[in-house]
Amino acid sequence: MRKVILISNPYLPDPSYIFQNRKEFQVQLCPKVSEALPLIKEHAPNLVIIDSDYQEPAALELCFLIRNQSGFRKIKTIVISSSMETEREIDFFKSGADDYVRKPFANEGFFARLLARCSDQAEIAIQEQKESTSRLYIDKEAYSVYLDQKLITLSKKEFELLHLLAGQPGKALRKFLKKCGSVPVMKRTVLSTFTY
Repeated sequence: MRKVILISNPYLPDPSYIFQNRKEFQVQLCPKVSEALPLIKEHAPNLVIIDSDYQEPAALELCFLIRNQSGFRKIKTIVISSSMETEREIDFFKSGADDYVRKPFANEGFFARLLARCSDQAEIAIQEQKESTSRLYIDKEAYSVYLDQKLITLSKKEFELLHLLAGQPGKALRKFLKKCGSVPVMKRTVLSTFTY
């Protein structure tokens, strides 16, 4: 079950009705953006949905805080708004929002977006040579890699290669080597670098 915190202005119609028959989501309502951080810390949601109408400055700040606090980096932030201004959408993406949905929206399309955002959060466990388990987190949107919660600096190509190999251990390596052709030096380098 995916945990969702839905932040909506209490003076507007309650948008949580769209979640009534959706068993895959557990929704926690929050009436104000200013009250969201304690709820996020307490419930550890997969998604934070912010209805930004009438609370835009605070919503921008919350998107920034979620994106830049290490404990919140896995949380996906989706902003819903009735604003038709492209500048607002750009402002939210710059602040760290993962998606921006304009109202009114089709419910099924909205849920497809939510489920797609949740599937982006896969953590990949790898086995080190010492038989101890490490946690590798690959954020494909931000091109960031964290190993045991420490940022690993990689070039774009290195990131893409790691993402490919970690996504299908063993299987992806054989497919990658077939694409490379018969270059012995390349094969030795890749095998020695990515043996785990």
